[in-house]
Amino acid sequence: MKLVYFEPSWYLRALDGLLLQHPPPGYRYVTTSGPRQRLFDEAKCSEIARQLHQGVGWVLPLNLARAWLERFRPPPPGVALTHAYFHVVFRREPWVLELPCEQPHLLVGLERHFEAWRPLLNRYLRSSFCRAIICRAEAVKGALLQRLGEEAPREKIQVVYGAVPARDFVREGSRDKIRLLFVNSAHLAFRETFYGKGGIILLAAFRRLQARYDNLELVIRSKVPPEILEERSDLLKGVRIIQDPLPSQELEREWLRADIFVMPSYVTPDATLIEAMSYQLPVVTTDVWANPEMVSDRKTGLLVSSPHLCRFTDRYLTYFEHPDWVKHITTLDPRTVEELEAKLAVLIEDEDMRNQMGLAARHEAERGRFSIERRNRQLARIFDEAIGS
Repeated sequence: MKLVYFEPSWYLRALDGLLLQHPPPGYRYVTTSGPRQRLFDEAKCSEIARQLHQGVGWVLPLNLARAWLERFRPPPPGVALTHAYFHVVFRREPWVLELPCEQPHLLVGLERHFEAWRPLLNRYLRSSFCRAIICRAEAVKGALLQRLGEEAPREKIQVVYGAVPARDFVREGSRDKIRLLFVNSAHLAFRETFYGKGGIILLAAFRRLQARYDNLELVIRSKVPPEILEERSDLLKGVRIIQDPLPSQELEREWLRADIFVMPSYVTPDATLIEAMSYQLPVVTTDVWANPEMVSDRKTGLLVSSPHLCRFTDRYLTYFEHPDWVKHITTLDPRTVEELEAKLAVLIEDEDMRNQMGLAARHEAERGRFSIERRNRQLARIFDEAIGS
């Protein structure tokens, strides 16, 4: 049994935990925990910590600096390989890098620092110690190559999609209500977290759908910005909001009672989309970035166009630090609202289509692109080559 050291970026995420629980055959993951990890877990929810992180990050390439400090913390004894999540490794040891569905400039920190540190990043990614670069979508690979330029180590880059374990459940029969479900962070209350996942668009579309159908319910498991709760109460009629974290069994009950998962996001929340598919739900999301890789239009769900996003994109790169970005995601675009309403209406009216898409989505999660078995086959091959080389 070979040991792989999983080195998180700042804190362990939910999908990281699933990776540690379901390693490739012949491998076992080890990771570190302690006061520092707990501190990061608590700080991620703090607005003060977030503002401090942004302030320091404006001056320093903070994520690169944190990775550099990790060079003084060797991995546990007996480790054959380090699996670094979203950061380079400065220690002289074999390692592989995993890039989630995020923009690659975050390897350094804020976008403004990237060009200055790109040569150093390329140097370490091209070194013999970096054995592979795992991208969780083709769009991630494209963005990385676009950022790194001609010096990018193309031969090391491989695409391995995220995965969730197969679920053991039987869906409930037909009910009087059709439930739409939106699952976002119950810890992060930052405006970008809710607006960036399209929460305000969904509320506006749902308000229009209520005028057409009297059997709808929308469940939002997410922190909701206070200005929506206080100033946009007109959008909350018929909406059940769960702001606090739920025990896993209660959250699963919400997944199983839902009929459609909807998240008209401006980003690619790949873990959430795959989780929804694993619960046999058709997914309605936007066609931005890697979302079409996660959701096959008219097969496992429906895609909604987001035309205004082109203002902030250049091929695979999205510029979230554009001065108009927050204004854009907090402003309702009537065309996107109307298209989301239309796509949801198709699924609301067609139970057979919902069921067919849900079954296709579950198949992708259990035996297709997002299955543990497929991901582990790919990881085992990458790890074998990394250790053997």
